[in-house]
Amino acid sequence: MNKAGIGFWKSELATLDTLYAARLVTWQRQFDAYDLKFKQQIRDLSRDKYIRVSEFVPVVRQIIGSVAMNYPRLFFEVFEDEAEGQDVEDLLERSSAAMFEIANAKAHVHQAGLDALFCGVGWVRTDVDPVGGDDINAPWSANDPDSEDLVAFSRVPPWHVHIDPHTQPHVLGTCRYIREKVLVPLKSLLEDKSIKHKGEIKKSGTEVVDEIGTGQLLYSTSDEDEAKAVKDSIENGEFVWCDRIHVRKTHLSDRQLIMFVPGVDEPVMEKPHPFMRRVFSQRMERGIDPDTLEMTELPMFDPDTAEVSGFEGEPVMDLETRHKDGDLGVPGVGMLVQHGVPFVPIRFDMHPTSFHPVSQLEYIEDLQDLAIEILSRKAASQKRFSRMSTVTQAEVDANPEIAEKYQRGEDGELLVIMDRNNFGVLDSSGVPAGEDALLNISRGYSDRITRVNQLGNQDAANITATVGAIIGASESINERWMELAFSKMYVDLARNGFQIMGDLRYTPENFIQNVAPDGQQQMSRVLTSADFLWHYRITVQAGSMQPLFKQMQEDKALAFYDRAIRSPNFDPRELDKMMASLFDAVGDPEKLMKSEENVEAQRAAQLENDRMISQLQDPGVLPDQDHDAHIPIHGEWQQQPMVQQLVLQSQQRLATGEVAFPQAAAQLQQIGQLINQHLQAHVQAQGEQQMAPTGAPGTSNLGQETLQAQVASNAQMVSQAAKVQAEQEAVQ
Repeated sequence: MNKAGIGFWKSELATLDTLYAARLVTWQRQFDAYDLKFKQQIRDLSRDKYIRVSEFVPVVRQIIGSVAMNYPRLFFEVFEDEAEGQDVEDLLERSSAAMFEIANAKAHVHQAGLDALFCGVGWVRTDVDPVGGDDINAPWSANDPDSEDLVAFSRVPPWHVHIDPHTQPHVLGTCRYIREKVLVPLKSLLEDKSIKHKGEIKKSGTEVVDEIGTGQLLYSTSDEDEAKAVKDSIENGEFVWCDRIHVRKTHLSDRQLIMFVPGVDEPVMEKPHPFMRRVFSQRMERGIDPDTLEMTELPMFDPDTAEVSGFEGEPVMDLETRHKDGDLGVPGVGMLVQHGVPFVPIRFDMHPTSFHPVSQLEYIEDLQDLAIEILSRKAASQKRFSRMSTVTQAEVDANPEIAEKYQRGEDGELLVIMDRNNFGVLDSSGVPAGEDALLNISRGYSDRITRVNQLGNQDAANITATVGAIIGASESINERWMELAFSKMYVDLARNGFQIMGDLRYTPENFIQNVAPDGQQQMSRVLTSADFLWHYRITVQAGSMQPLFKQMQEDKALAFYDRAIRSPNFDPRELDKMMASLFDAVGDPEKLMKSEENVEAQRAAQLENDRMISQLQDPGVLPDQDHDAHIPIHGEWQQQPMVQQLVLQSQQRLATGEVAFPQAAAQLQQIGQLINQHLQAHVQAQGEQQMAPTGAPGTSNLGQETLQAQVASNAQMVSQAAKVQAEQEAVQ
């Protein structure tokens, strides 16, 4: 890097230090308030008299519990015609669920959502956990044995993610770069072959730790035991605080990964960003050209993937030749990650000028301080102005022990006094009027600011059906603003993961998934890069933690099932799976459902075909038969050996031009008419079965469309046979 580049980054980092130092003060204050570290001074009260009540805790629990998607499920809609009939959408749904489970994505997303409540923005970084730990995420992050060679997700503290100040407030993809503060073991830096200027790298001292925090928590003072222990551990462990800059595009360069360390002017790392799109050429091998029969260079294909990607298999790409920039392949267009940077944000609000909105908790910070002051003053007033009694000096002179007896008297005890009027009670004004009303008003504003559902102050046990319907309607993912923030994060993480695993450099070698269609016997294989590179749209189904909403969703789904099961436009099997999935105790509905293929019914239909072809007798149709299994088998009657022989005979002619076997055409015509009649009977019985009051499963329009195609094919064969027979009669 030249001097102009070094000067630019030093100036940018100094600007970010100043900008985020001010934000750190605000964020630290929110953390302190959450930890009940009330720093204000209440007049005339010592700190041991404060009543520390939290408005933050119930708000955080309510928001995270209501909108954090405890059971998220992603649904894919693939737009490409090539995906037709390949069950690509089911495969992507299974793969996304497995990826999130292995990478523990939900925990990182929930923590990022919590960060956003305090700091306005929460962050999850997309990484790759390579085998052996020698790539983008390692060596300073330990690999999980279960997730090696797979995409990884990491929550990054907001105070360690500094975005370009020029970023537009509503589009992260307009940033030029993102700076990330990372804590790296000194030993790892010295052993990393991509790190330069190793002789100048020194471990960071405690003054740096004091300035930027410890990575997971912030500490504003150095005299706390826990803070001191963490700082000492960092210094004893010889860590280095590094500035890792993910460059999207600047006037100097684009799509780079740059790293600076304290005390070294030049960057210790400067390379193409690992998530830059790269283009790979197909490998060639010497072989015989089938057209010219000469030795030449031919493209290579992988025969092991022939069944998945085509007759020749997937192309074998060149993953050995490096570009002049040192990375594999040739630079392509764009990045593999959303927004052009490997960070996915979560925000619950927006701001007109900054990508960092005011946090949810900052809006109610003053209200919590007010509640603490009101309750503390109220408690102090009640103690300070306790009820007191008076007694005249004359009474005490006459009976010196009267004051002690009066103070410690027991119920029913007899006191001998001179005059009752010598005793009295001092009753002060007590707690100032209006404090309770002020507390209720402040909590009303807090609820108004942070409310995420219509429950508010309502008693859940007394919610009316109308209110319950309103609550249920508000659960829609498209109507819940804060829930939508979590949805967007899951969508972006899924896209990042699939785009990265679709790149040949990062395609996992042991990511195995079931590729069989729903309802069929499981068939697993290792996924290839082509499995992830479809054009699709993702929608997220939220799973709330609140039983009320969950129950209402189940009730609505069951009501839908009761109506849809009687409609010929819905697939009964898919409806049954949907109903079973509503109940957590069921487990995998696929294991409970009977096989989609009824082998016995298929065998019976085959025997009926044999009878109709050989004996020209209709066996009839029973109402309770499995019509879904019978109809396709009856449609295959033309493939029977006897029918094929009749077709050949009907096409043979004598030397005179006459048909050699005229009776074959007549027999084909009779068979076609008989089987068409039998198929029509199946469809009629199928419709009656489907409309039965019991809601017994029928078939969708698929059966009708299949039948129409079979009838058309039968009609064509019958017409041909009739034509042959007519020609023979004309000759005679």
